[in-house]
Amino acid sequence: MIVTEGGQTGQSGTFVKEQLEHSNIPTKVLASSAVGMIMPKVDCVFVGCEAVLENGGIVNKLGTFTVALCARTF
Repeated sequence: MIVTEGGQTGQSGTFVKEQLEHSNIPTKVLASSAVGMIMPKVDCVFVGCEAVLENGGIVNKLGTFTVALCARTF
């Protein structure tokens, strides 16, 4: 599993990595800016969000739209 570092400090990626590895799921933390480099090898993308809007849109501090566009392309 590949987890992008979250926030400005990257601590949330490290936290998720620790949680997944505690469940015996091998995990790598990737810089958010490197998503485009790894996306051709990705089968599925999960994203978190700050809020879900009535129309189904999501609000997120990080580049979720860019990740979605990249995933769609590959």
